[in-house]
Amino acid sequence: MENVKKEITRSFRMEMLGTGMYRALAAQYRKRSDLSLRFLEFAEQEAMHGRLFRELYRKNYGGAIGGGKFWLAVGRIAALSMRLLPLRAKLKRIGAVEAMAVRQIEDALADGGDSAFHRVIRKILPDEKAHAALYGELFGTSA
Repeated sequence: MENVKKEITRSFRMEMLGTGMYRALAAQYRKRSDLSLRFLEFAEQEAMHGRLFRELYRKNYGGAIGGGKFWLAVGRIAALSMRLLPLRAKLKRIGAVEAMAVRQIEDALADGGDSAFHRVIRKILPDEKAHAALYGELFGTSA
């Protein structure tokens, strides 16, 4: 059970990091409204995923997962650190990270479990697949 608790906490942190990163990217690309709006959509999805993990933690372990603001800031810093990269390189890196998250979710779902954790990751999987696919959509190849 301790492993699930750690995985929920790790997942929450990654979702908050993603929220901060996609919000910062939306601001960086505000002159490309189509892309900026897509990044804002992704940010809202990541924030919703974070809320799901936060609620799952609360229901199963009591209390709250801390550090949400810190991980949002880490995400913003990650986006800023990539600011000078061309969009193609930036999205290739992000797509690879999102693809890794998809593989981890699919691996966790492979056992056929139906715990509350499984239900949450099953719910977020389509969003994560869409995030991983953005590079291919824009550049016609996979990350």
